[in-house]
Amino acid sequence: MELNQVNLARMIIELQDLMRLNDVDIEGEIVSKDHMLVKYGEDSMVHGYYEIARSINKAFIFINEDCEEWEQTVIHEMVHVVCDQFLAYIERKKQLDSFGDTVFEQMIERLSVGFLNAWIDNECLLDDD
Repeated sequence: MELNQVNLARMIIELQDLMRLNDVDIEGEIVSKDHMLVKYGEDSMVHGYYEIARSINKAFIFINEDCEEWEQTVIHEMVHVVCDQFLAYIERKKQLDSFGDTVFEQMIERLSVGFLNAWIDNECLLDDD
């Protein structure tokens, strides 16, 4: 599927239902490579990131326009949204060291792959109708 604003918005809506995130207002935006360079620096290989306004239950997902596996990146960022309250708790307790951060990111990636497979299966079911 081509990365464009319509497909990004459609995927976010479908995933919100699949991931039980209907209580969070989530917007997606495709951003330039220059935007990513400013945000993360020249050596960055970042495909996307999320920001969340916890007080109003709103999340923003930003996807690098050059990202080839953008669907997996969207799911990865949405899993971050799912886990955000837990991460906020850990940050308040200041108990996540660099090893814990790596383990947390590995967990996010594993969950993302599972949701990607579920989303692909769901898309196949919809195509059969």
